Amino acid sequence: MKVELTRQVGYVDVNPSFRMKLGVFFRLLQEAAIVHSERVGVGPKSLMKGGTVWFLNRIVAEINRYPAYQENVRVITWYRGNTRFIAHRDFLVFSGREKLAAASSMWLLVDVEKKRLQQIPPEMGAAYTTEDDSACEMNIEGWEPERSRIADFTIDITTRYCDLDPVGHLNNTVYFDFVETLVARAFDGNVDIRSLKMQFQKEIKLDNRWVSAGIQKTETGGRFSIFTGETVFASGEITC
Repeated sequence: MKVELTRQVGYVDVNPSFRMKLGVFFRLLQEAAIVHSERVGVGPKSLMKGGTVWFLNRIVAEINRYPAYQENVRVITWYRGNTRFIAHRDFLVFSGREKLAAASSMWLLVDVEKKRLQQIPPEMGAAYTTEDDSACEMNIEGWEPERSRIADFTIDITTRYCDLDPVGHLNNTVYFDFVETLVARAFDGNVDIRSLKMQFQKEIKLDNRWVSAGIQKTETGGRFSIFTGETVFASGEITC
């Protein structure tokens, strides 16, 4: 079962170049995944009533072009199956017939109270149904991030109450806001991120009043991490 979400890019969604912001792009993917879950009866509210939530573990994205202000975009998403503990979801983003982006992601089902992984029930995978198509050329399963916090450029970012989601931690899409801010400051301007890989390692709660974001720059992008002290919340790679 493939699910489609259509949106028009609003003024609040765009950067100074009138192109969609990185965090907004990933919020669009998140909304499409939620729409799919709601349609098959396993949306966030019903999951939380049962004491579980989906946590995004890893995502890779290839972005050919960012949609512009007032442009209509379509997100197509589907469930690509699961193992005992890991579910796979893919995305394609279009403007008309033009493919703007593709993404692949890995999700974990977590017991909220016990703070531990749960096996994905067979009936849940059956509810989504499985599509074998792969959206991305990048191999998400075979990629591991560089966990070093060595960086040649670092910034501190204050966390905000409005960044919290219903689970009580910073929504995963906020991490992409951090990355976009980091890259813009590190490269002295509005730089388009063309590909991104990120692994989420630890939740950020509002008790974390601020986080640091650092990047070790390369000729085509760099390796980044989001951390506080010795605690790494997420790490990954970007190309521009």
